Amino acid sequence: QEPISGNLTLRLHRFREIVTMQIVSRNNRGLTLVEILVALVITLVVFLGLMQTAMISMDVNTNNQLREQAVSIAEQRMRELRDLSEGNLPAGTWTPVETVPVKFRNFADINYTVDITVVNIGTAPDVTAKQIDVLVTWQDPKTGDNLTHRISTVKRL
Repeated sequence: QEPISGNLTLRLHRFREIVTMQIVSRNNRGLTLVEILVALVITLVVFLGLMQTAMISMDVNTNNQLREQAVSIAEQRMRELRDLSEGNLPAGTWTPVETVPVKFRNFADINYTVDITVVNIGTAPDVTAKQIDVLVTWQDPKTGDNLTHRISTVKRL
């Protein structure tokens, strides 16, 4: 009985070697068309995700640059108002409202609207300070939404 089981064991071992060699030799031939297509689909999905991220980054960058321009305009107007003497700084909403056109990338001019409001702090004739508000408004070129930036200060007299 031993020679039969030993012979069977040898045959099973030899069969495993043949199957393993066939699998290895099949893998040496290269990739199949299905494997290549699956790899291409996975690569495409990854690149589409990266493209979406790049588009979002560009939108955020554009919005930040537009807001930065609005902040710059507001700060410039505020500096000018702080430098005015008391007599040249009447209370109320100043008219006309100023529009500042700014060239921005490939968009048409971006129009920033500047509203200035001055409020007396204290009652006449004991006005001790004035609150100055500068509101800059612009329209998002992509969505059409109205965006704003407001700064305020108090000028002591």
